[in-house]
Amino acid sequence: MTKSNRQKLLRTSGIYLALAGGAIIALYILYWILDSILNISTIVKIGVILLVVGGILLVISIIRERTEDAKNETFRGIRQ
Repeated sequence: MTKSNRQKLLRTSGIYLALAGGAIIALYILYWILDSILNISTIVKIGVILLVVGGILLVISIIRERTEDAKNETFRGIRQ
C-alpha cells in the first residue's frame, strides 16, 4: 500500500467516523425533541427519525455524485 493510498484510506475512514458520530448525536437530539414535544408512540418517532436520516443520506449521495462528476468532466470552455 502506497503512502497516498494510506492517506486516502485514513481520510475517508475519518470522514465516515465523524459523520457517524454526528449522526448518532443528531438522532439522539431528534428523538429527545420528539419525545418531549409530542406524545406519540415510539414506532412513529422511529419512523420520523428514519425519514429524516434517509433524506439526509439522499442529499449527501447527490452531493457526492455531483462532485465526482465534476472531477471527471472535460469541459474546457465555449468555442466561438
